[in-house]
Amino acid sequence: MRGVLTEDEKRRIESLLTSYYGISDGLQDYVVLVGGENRVRITHKEVLEFSWRLKNVVNMGLYVAKLTDEGISLSIEGAQFFSHKIMKNLIEIDMNEAERWMQGIPIRIETQPASKYVVVKCGDIFLGSGRIGRDGFIYPQISKNRLTRKSPDLSKNP
Repeated sequence: MRGVLTEDEKRRIESLLTSYYGISDGLQDYVVLVGGENRVRITHKEVLEFSWRLKNVVNMGLYVAKLTDEGISLSIEGAQFFSHKIMKNLIEIDMNEAERWMQGIPIRIETQPASKYVVVKCGDIFLGSGRIGRDGFIYPQISKNRLTRKSPDLSKNP
């Protein structure tokens, strides 16, 4: 699966979104593209047609998910974009856990979801997807360039 997806391929992606996150009709108004590293992007038909007239367009659309051998993982923007449609495998964390999450530190969870991937949110802010480990931790699926650095401990004098 590469490039602009056929309607059958698009339905396969929609099926994965439904089974993992309960998202239904999330892609109906969009053209779906799959590019390098199996990244799923969405755009409007008019944008796609316009890009065909331009030269050297490398990427277009909003990066919403990544296909893996184990399923589909939403990007941070994908989780935010589909936020009002996510009906399952949604984990709520507090602010301290959110800070650790955005540093790439796994978060322990009490109940084991049925899915390999979950969406994590803090309040109304969606923080992307995590992969569930056998050890009871959610491992953030956040690219290294999006991670935050650990804050210095300001209570200690240098």
